[in-house]
Amino acid sequence: MFDWIDSIFSTDVDKIHAIGRRALINLITHNTEHTYFIARPLEMCYLAKSNKALESYFEVVCHVLTDKKCTPPEALRLP
Repeated sequence: MFDWIDSIFSTDVDKIHAIGRRALINLITHNTEHTYFIARPLEMCYLAKSNKALESYFEVVCHVLTDKKCTPPEALRLP
């Protein structure tokens, strides 16, 4: 799944990035019992290959961390 999202974020098309961001937000919020799903996008904020990919990963991480109805706080404990 992350390979697919990485390939989406490697494009320069804004509409494609919007699809990837929405998919990643849904992946994280519907799998809160697996901390890897938030840890990986957080890691990609430092390892993204392009500024546009970095922007998309960062936007998703910020959205998930700040939206209380999106993810319960106890689910965000990183390993």
